[in-house]
Amino acid sequence: MECRSAKEIINDTEKGASELALEAAESLGALDEEEAEEYAAALIKNRRAMTSLINLANQVLTSIKKGEDHRWASKRFKGRLKRAKDKVVKEAKGVIEKDSISHIATLSYSSTVVETLKAADEVTVFESRPKREGRKTAETISKYTIVHYWIDAAVVKGLDGADAVMVGADTVTEDLFINKIGTYPLVLSADLENVPVYVLADTSKFLPKGLEVKEKEKHGPEEVWSSDSEYIKVHNDYFESVPLDNRFEIYLVTEQGMIKGDKAKELTREKDVAIPLMEGNTTEKAYGKRDNTKS
Repeated sequence: MECRSAKEIINDTEKGASELALEAAESLGALDEEEAEEYAAALIKNRRAMTSLINLANQVLTSIKKGEDHRWASKRFKGRLKRAKDKVVKEAKGVIEKDSISHIATLSYSSTVVETLKAADEVTVFESRPKREGRKTAETISKYTIVHYWIDAAVVKGLDGADAVMVGADTVTEDLFINKIGTYPLVLSADLENVPVYVLADTSKFLPKGLEVKEKEKHGPEEVWSSDSEYIKVHNDYFESVPLDNRFEIYLVTEQGMIKGDKAKELTREKDVAIPLMEGNTTEKAYGKRDNTKS
C-alpha cells in the first residue's frame, strides 16, 4: 500500500473513511515518533468528521504518550479495521439473504457498502453532488449487477422499487450518525415508503463518549457554482447528521452484529483521549480517563 502524506489524506474527497484510515495507518507506521505526532495532529485538526481517522490518530498519540511504539498501534489498528470491514460485509450480506432483499438504494461511495452491494440483484445509486462519488459506486457495481443512476433531487422517485437502503457512515454517536449530505433526505424518503435503512459501520466509526461531534467540512463554493454576485451565498457542506431514534427504521450493521439504531449507546464507550482531541470540549467529566499532563 502506498504511503500518503497527511495533506493527501486531508484533501482526498473521493475515498471513503475506511479506505483513508487504512492508508493513514500504513503511512503512520512508516514515520518516526515526531513525524507521527505531527501527522496525527493534522488529521485531528482537519478531518474531524471522519471518526475512523480520529480514532487512529487518538490511538497513535495515546501510545506515544504512554511510551509505546506508535508503529505497533498503527499496525494493530490497520489489522482490526480490515477484519472488522470483512465482518460488516459478511453481516450485511447475511441480511440481504435472510430478508430476501434484491433491490438496494445507496448514495455516495463507501468501500464497505460497495463490497456488500455485489450481492444485490439491482442497485439504485444517487450521484452525491458536488463531487458525484455515486459515479464511482455505479461504475464499480455495474460489473456485478444492474444499476439505476439518479440525480440527488430525484431521491423520492428513484427510491421506487427498492427493498432497502444501505449507506456508510463517517461517524456514529449515541444518538446520530454522520454521512455524506443527502443521506437525511434519503432516510426521510425511505421512511415514507416503509423501506428499512441499514448503516454499515464498524466500530472504528464510533466517536468516543464526550467528544464534540464535528460534521462540518467547508469546501469551496466553486465546486457548486462560481457566482460573481455578492448577494448569492453558495453553500458546500459535505456532511450532515441523521438522528438515530425510534422515528426511523434504521439498523446499524457492525462487526459485532446488527442492532436497532436507537440502541447505538450500547456500542459507544469511554476511551483514553489524547490532548488534541479535547480542544473544543468543555466538560472534563465527559473525557473518561482524562490525563492533563502535557504531551
